[in-house]
Amino acid sequence: MDYHDSDDGYESEDGNYLIDPTALEEFYPGHSNYECTQAGLEIGRDTVLKKLNFCDVYTVPRADWEAFMRGVANNRSIDTLEFIWCNGLWGNIFQILTPFIEQNTFLTTLQVSMSSDSMTDGEIRSLSSILQRGGGSNLTHFRFSENRLSDDIASELISSFVNLSQLSELDLRVNCIAMRGCEALAAVLRNPESKLETLKLGSNNIGNKEAEVLFEALSGNDTLKMLAITNAPQCQATFTHNSITPNGWGALTKIIRDSNHTLQSVTDPDFPYIRDATTVVPDELKHLLTMNSNADKQAVAQQKVILFQHILGIEFEESTKQKMLPNILAWIIRSYDGNKLVPSFALMRNTSILWSGEYTEVSHGGGKRAKVAA
Repeated sequence: MDYHDSDDGYESEDGNYLIDPTALEEFYPGHSNYECTQAGLEIGRDTVLKKLNFCDVYTVPRADWEAFMRGVANNRSIDTLEFIWCNGLWGNIFQILTPFIEQNTFLTTLQVSMSSDSMTDGEIRSLSSILQRGGGSNLTHFRFSENRLSDDIASELISSFVNLSQLSELDLRVNCIAMRGCEALAAVLRNPESKLETLKLGSNNIGNKEAEVLFEALSGNDTLKMLAITNAPQCQATFTHNSITPNGWGALTKIIRDSNHTLQSVTDPDFPYIRDATTVVPDELKHLLTMNSNADKQAVAQQKVILFQHILGIEFEESTKQKMLPNILAWIIRSYDGNKLVPSFALMRNTSILWSGEYTEVSHGGGKRAKVAA
């Protein structure tokens, strides 16, 4: 067997380098030919190995690659498994790794970034089936970027996330996600059990209509902090491109203003200096997202009512109307600090009770209501 490094975490026997399970925390297979079956068995027996990373592995014969993975499938200690640019090697790897994904309770991070369409739809459906059966239930980070997934197959994969109740980061950049994929993602965002905090969707096929499906799902969502929907550098994504115009951003601005106090960013932190039409986020939206960074969400909602000049429909319960109306007007006046733009309010009657002594519910344009502490 030939590994990158024979001095760090390996011990030699009869000229072959074997994994030292007492010292090795990360194992990176080399690019040259090696005894895949023996290496796989060693990894399968290892009880301290935490991270297994394959990067630019493309010269190994398919049969040896699959033999290696059959051994890996027996491991139960790895928490991070990464395949990066292993083009032309995939085969039936998800089927082979089924025991590993289903039974390894330590697995928290799975990354597959092939930089091409080397995986077939059938192979991706194998992974979807494993996840639907409850495999990978402890995954917190799922990274499936740069795989050129079609919109249909991406939708199927996303729909299988229903059992990933611990998922906090989902990276689907540089694929071909469009309406069906966005509809599946919207269902994830509406799930009240979702713990998703970071969703990366740069460089897909998302336009205004697709984006609005996602944005509407954020109404009432109280977990997602980052929706990175701006594009990756053109050199990394020449075949897909999100196209969100000011009208699309306006739909998100309305949602953040009225019913979402959690989302804090729409730009990709890995590419902060990319400038294109989709990356030009309106100033008002930027300001609202900055306001959402405040951990006190009642205070955020109060600020949005006070600081923005939008006409809001507010109704008081009859029993508290005389008592609360002077208080709320005094509160608005106290909050006015000399800003020339004073918010205007329309006090209206309708069929819903939007005010109580404990909190105010403010609605805009018939949308979902945001609670505001009185």
